[in-house]
Amino acid sequence: MKNADGEIINPQQWWDNSANSPWFTFEVEGGPDFGVFAFSGTEEVHRPFEFEIELTHESSSLDFSGLLGRPACLSIADRSGGARYVHGVVRHFRQLHTANLRTHYRCLLVPRLWFLGLTTDHRIFQKMNVLQIIEQVLKEQNFTGDSYAFKCFHDYAAREYCVQYGETSLHFISRLCEEEGVYFYFEHGPDRHVLCFSDREGGPRIGGESRLRFHPGAGTVVDTATIRRVLLGQAIRSDSSTYRDWNFEKTRLNLEVGERETSHVKAPVPAGMTLERYRYPHLYQLQREGKRYAHLELLRQLSLGLWIEAETDVSRMNPGFVFEMFGHQRQELNARWWVVRVEHRGEQPQVLEHEAPDRGMSYGARLLAIPDSTRFVPASEHPKNRVLGDQTAIVTGPEGEEIFPDRYGRVKAQFHWDRLGGYDENTTCWIRVSQGWAGGQYGTMAIPRIGHEVVVSFLEGDPDRPVVTGRVYNAANPVPYVLPEHKTRTVFKSLSSPGGGGFNEFRVEDRKGQEEIYVHAEKDVNVHVKNDWKEHILHDQHRTIDHFSYSLVKGEDHQTVEKDRKVELLADDHLTVKGTRHTRIGEKWLLRAGDEAHIKAGMKTVIEAGTELTVKVGGSFIKLDPSGVTIVGAKIRINSGGSPGSGTGAKPLLPLDGIVPEEGQVPYCQKVIFNKARELDEAVVKLCPLERGAGYDAGATMPQSSKTDDATICYT
Repeated sequence: MKNADGEIINPQQWWDNSANSPWFTFEVEGGPDFGVFAFSGTEEVHRPFEFEIELTHESSSLDFSGLLGRPACLSIADRSGGARYVHGVVRHFRQLHTANLRTHYRCLLVPRLWFLGLTTDHRIFQKMNVLQIIEQVLKEQNFTGDSYAFKCFHDYAAREYCVQYGETSLHFISRLCEEEGVYFYFEHGPDRHVLCFSDREGGPRIGGESRLRFHPGAGTVVDTATIRRVLLGQAIRSDSSTYRDWNFEKTRLNLEVGERETSHVKAPVPAGMTLERYRYPHLYQLQREGKRYAHLELLRQLSLGLWIEAETDVSRMNPGFVFEMFGHQRQELNARWWVVRVEHRGEQPQVLEHEAPDRGMSYGARLLAIPDSTRFVPASEHPKNRVLGDQTAIVTGPEGEEIFPDRYGRVKAQFHWDRLGGYDENTTCWIRVSQGWAGGQYGTMAIPRIGHEVVVSFLEGDPDRPVVTGRVYNAANPVPYVLPEHKTRTVFKSLSSPGGGGFNEFRVEDRKGQEEIYVHAEKDVNVHVKNDWKEHILHDQHRTIDHFSYSLVKGEDHQTVEKDRKVELLADDHLTVKGTRHTRIGEKWLLRAGDEAHIKAGMKTVIEAGTELTVKVGGSFIKLDPSGVTIVGAKIRINSGGSPGSGTGAKPLLPLDGIVPEEGQVPYCQKVIFNKARELDEAVVKLCPLERGAGYDAGATMPQSSKTDDATICYT
């Protein structure tokens, strides 16, 4: 056995070989009667106890299966008349040697909690505090309500997300306790042991008389159990604890917190030194939580800064319990002490009767204790398992949804190791998603959809801190184009939601000789350019519009066509010029109307020709040239009656507004266009024949509705 400084202690120095006062018995539920020849055991706060017991029995052919897993109790009596019970479960049974009438066996006695070290799991707990998580794990292993107890003083906040990742359940429980400053110990009775969780300083008093006299006489026979030897120890530990973390929802919040012990008595560090323990990251997202963890870490360091090691024949020493010592010449030792660890050893040769060696019964215990005013915080001996690399998971969400993000673009996912998740909105916490660019309301955003397989990384390898860092195809979600046939394509292709059936796509083809950029819009394309847009096409441009085309140029419109321009209008052509229209033709202007050509000027019309002007109708004509005016007709009438002909009159339709809508707006025909048409007494749509027949003409007042084959425009 070793003391706190690592020195090996001879057990004979602390055994009490003086008298036959102790009496050891061992009972297994439903098992045979055994004699206890010897035992040794170690109990410690925040560790499962283990006792190794050497038993004797007349039979050399016991059925071990009837003993393993059974509750059992070791009873240890002492001179005070009390008894110490060690109740547990048989986890190991071994046959040793047979001597004459008795066979020796070796039994290992442990608590039920020990068996949780044989089970591992990968599972997720959400919105539960550590005590609730621990209780759920215990209940799932059929721990009844009277087999455990929570004696905690502090309240613990629910954890948003907590993962047991490949840990044994015992390791997991121990880790959670260490993270929150909770420890466990055991209370024993003849028929049960109770697993107790606590976060307080001090504890219950040991059974029987708890005030124990210090009696240092080696080998001296006394009437009552005593403390035989005491070693006082103190060590320098860290005197400062600092934590730091990051909260992405409160990016300007400084989450660095710390605490320092300034008392030289509690933290006797060398002058001028600060023995700081700094850790990043940790388990908190708010300063008040961080301060509590920093305080716990400082207590952890200082809780074993002052201690005693003692040797005693008091069998009632129990970790987590308190005894009071008196009679020591060093007054500060005459105080209440909280037991951290006890090592027991006992021997009872008398069970061999006439085969017994020539020595009496003996019992001794060595213990480690701290002042009961010191809050014990267990050492961090059970680190969280780390995820050794990336994993993939399936994005999940509620039934009926296809895309399920929160306001940060986070998603939920089910890991392949998760056996309890229901592939719904409750599988995990919200997991942040890495994007190609993430700025203040700018960057890229592509939200993984339900059913997608994503690559998940873990910050610091922590299974409690997942981040989606990539996406992968699988058999259920194949690639957009067959590979390797289309290996030269770079594709961004979406799927309409909900329901699918449509998509948007941006595709780049890099196959030599077939290079192409392909764009497909399932519905609208809106482009907003705040300055210039320049295009240079080295070959042809083809454009097909199945419906209308709208264009609005707020400045000037300049077009230059270096060769022919060919335009075919299969219906009407409407042109309205508010100012002056200038047309200059280098050679010929050839105009042909199939039915009527009508030119009307409000003031004057001038037709000027350099050499000849001809007006021709049938065989009649008027010709003007430098030689004079020639009038030819079957009959020429001058001021002899008749009337002028009339034309249809120009009624050009005004164009609809071609302004590209701002983001979030839907294109529509502005009402102002129709109001303007009413002011100008101009039609917006072609008048139907019925209205013409009703007397509406170019000079008529605009009707309250104008009908065409396609639409009716109403003015309000």
